Amino acid sequence: MKMGRGPTAFALVCAVGVGLLVPASCEDPVSAPGDILAVSSNVQGHFHRATIPARDIADPPPGGAIYTSTTELGHSHRVGLSETQLADLQQRGAVVAVESSSADNPAPHSHLFTFEH
Repeated sequence: MKMGRGPTAFALVCAVGVGLLVPASCEDPVSAPGDILAVSSNVQGHFHRATIPARDIADPPPGGAIYTSTTELGHSHRVGLSETQLADLQQRGAVVAVESSSADNPAPHSHLFTFEH
């Protein structure tokens, strides 16, 4: 097969957790084995990723924690999980869905992040 002169794009996929495949990018937030990655709902033609570090699942911070999503279209979102929600993710098969903070770009919106263990 002859290749053209233009740039060639490759689709990257990373595996996180059990059976979860998501598109990978240069800003992939996965940093360690055991981290849990969520890809948000697609709103206004874009999505974000957010990662919960394994240490926060193993030992949930009192009062929970707030995580910042990847940046897309010039904005990011905050995703807060309670101490109980983090503890729930210690169980295989657990699913925790959380609505993100709102952003104004490109128009006011938020995303649903679903974390699965």
